[in-house]
Amino acid sequence: MSTPPQSTNLNMLPDDILKHILSLLPTKDAFRTKFVSNSWVPLCESLNVLSLDARDMTTYKPERTHFFQFMKAVLLSPRHPLKAVTLFLHYNVQKPCFKLNRFVEAAKRRGVEDLDIYWYCGVSSPSIFCSKTLVVLKLWGISVLSMVGFSIDLPSLKTLVLCDIRFYDLDDLMKVLYGCPKLEDLTTNGVRGKSGFMSTRYFEPLSNLIKATTWLFEDRDTIRHVEFLTLSKPSQQTN
Repeated sequence: MSTPPQSTNLNMLPDDILKHILSLLPTKDAFRTKFVSNSWVPLCESLNVLSLDARDMTTYKPERTHFFQFMKAVLLSPRHPLKAVTLFLHYNVQKPCFKLNRFVEAAKRRGVEDLDIYWYCGVSSPSIFCSKTLVVLKLWGISVLSMVGFSIDLPSLKTLVLCDIRFYDLDDLMKVLYGCPKLEDLTTNGVRGKSGFMSTRYFEPLSNLIKATTWLFEDRDTIRHVEFLTLSKPSQQTN
């Protein structure tokens, strides 16, 4: 007779493995495991990979309030350093209900390295482009306020994805690129500006660029070192 398979008690697994398993779950589901055992509480609170998803959230006010209270507890409470944060917000979540900059600043204070934000119709301060620790930054659907008076500083950034982003001025986009001296992988799609023009002088620091999917480079001499290049068609700019 064959021996029946033995079940494994999750509490017997090393903490590093348990934390890896929890990091694969949506953060809200991961925190529910605290009810399994008191020993899981510190595991949840030490997670360095967070995924917060509000895309299925309804306009029901108590539901929204509960979600943002959870976000506040997870991001604003001082805990361990963060490696990655992914944030999905519904397009109905408007600025009065959600202070994006507050949570971004909290993630940056905890040394976040990978930041992905999906928020169509969202609005952000230019300060989102200032971080000593960010290595990967992916933004979707956000409008960025004017960069007048802001200094862009992303000294460690290697991957930048900007999709359906609206800048106050196209020159602001160039300032972002200028502030990424170590950039290796660039993707832009549907990036717009109310006005302005792009100057090739901002491409000078991009000597480390290896891969680009973008419409920005009309002058091929500025990117002759790029190994993988896809020139996408620019979106029509609107006021």
